[in-house]
Amino acid sequence: MTGWYERRLAAFDCETSGIDIESDRIVTAAVVTIDPLEGAVHKQEWLLDPEIEIPAEATEIHGITTEMARTAGRPAAECVHEIRKALWEASAAGATVIVYNAPFDLSLLDRELARHDLIGIGPIGPIGPGAPLGPVVDPLCLDKKFDRYRRGSRKLVDVARLYGIELSELDAHGAAADALASARVAWKLARVYPQIGAA
Repeated sequence: MTGWYERRLAAFDCETSGIDIESDRIVTAAVVTIDPLEGAVHKQEWLLDPEIEIPAEATEIHGITTEMARTAGRPAAECVHEIRKALWEASAAGATVIVYNAPFDLSLLDRELARHDLIGIGPIGPIGPGAPLGPVVDPLCLDKKFDRYRRGSRKLVDVARLYGIELSELDAHGAAADALASARVAWKLARVYPQIGAA
C-alpha cells in the first residue's frame, strides 16, 4: 500500500491583509492539486477584493495593493465559496490536504466563510466549523516536531531550501508557489522521516 505522500495531494495557501484571523482578510489564494504518480499539477488561483484597505506592510510581503485588489480582484464571497469548494471536493475525493501553518490559513478561511454567511452552503455537504476536512498535513508542524533542535528560520522559503526545494524570494509569498512548495516539503519530510509517511 502506498503512503499518503505518494497519492493525490491538495495544497492550500493564502496571502492576507495581516495576521489577525478575526479581522484580517484573504487577498490571494491558491489550491494546487498534485498527482505524484502521473506527475500532474493543477493550479486554481484567486485574487480577492477583501473590501478593506490592505496595509503597506502586507503589500510589501505579497505585492498586492488595495487598488490592485479593487480593480482586478473578484468579490470576496464568490472566491471564498470557490476556495472552500475546491478544498473540500479534493478532500472528499481522497486527497491529503497540505497547508503550511495550517492553524492560521484554515482559521482565516473559516472566519471568511462565516463573514460571508457561507457556512453549510454548497453541493458537497456542510462546510465550516466542525465540518470534516482531512487528513490535513502541516509541514511546519512536522518540521518542528522531527527537527526540533535545529536553529534558524522556519519560514517556508528557508525550510524549503533546507530540503532542497528552490523557492526564490521573488516566488515566495505568491499563493500558488507557496502551496506547491508546501506540498514538496511535505513529500520530502515523508521521505526523510518514514514514520511521517507511514501515518
